[in-house]
Amino acid sequence: MKKIILLFLFCLLCGCSTEYQLNIKGDKIEENIKLSINNSEIIDEELAPDMSLKSRDSIEYLKTGDLYPVLNNKLDVYERNVSEVDNVTTIDLKYSYKKDQFQNSKIINECFEKKEIYMSKGKISIHLSGKFSCLENKNETLDFKIVTGNKIDYANIEYGIFDKEYVWQIDSTNSNNVDIQIDMLTESKYMYYGVRILGCLMIVIVIVLILYAYTKISKRKNINEI
Repeated sequence: MKKIILLFLFCLLCGCSTEYQLNIKGDKIEENIKLSINNSEIIDEELAPDMSLKSRDSIEYLKTGDLYPVLNNKLDVYERNVSEVDNVTTIDLKYSYKKDQFQNSKIINECFEKKEIYMSKGKISIHLSGKFSCLENKNETLDFKIVTGNKIDYANIEYGIFDKEYVWQIDSTNSNNVDIQIDMLTESKYMYYGVRILGCLMIVIVIVLILYAYTKISKRKNINEI
């Protein structure tokens, strides 16, 4: 059996429930993927000759095989937790990207036709556009979610903004021309600007107090001279 190179693609093709989320704090990016598979829909390998069906071996590979989050990197693998409740198998995957590593995310590079990712000092900019090639099941919908406490400069949100959550919905109506844009200040730069503003306010307050004191002293001096 051909090994699953991109589990995310596999589940969107075969109809598993898939949740994709990026947690961004400061300049740290953590990728979280949740796959939910109904066990009653899993079939034997001989009845599932291609990857568009949920074969038992394919699901087993999702549960136990090496799943690599970064392109051309077979040293790092997803942290994985597998649970089963009410005949549904849930696979939770997590990976924390190192500095500038997110640009080589396997999912981002293999699912989105175009990507522009900039991680400069103090700012993160993510722009994903063009065809989303990991959604071939017309009945599937993917919520691409970014959760962050960083200050947002710009977000072309399409589905709604919740508490620190920015969600773009991808389905058959827009998968050929997705457009996800978000620019944010990292915590360090946000705090830096805050400190600068606070410093400026303090300087203004000191100047005002000095002018006030000078005016008072001048008035007293003039009165004494009279």
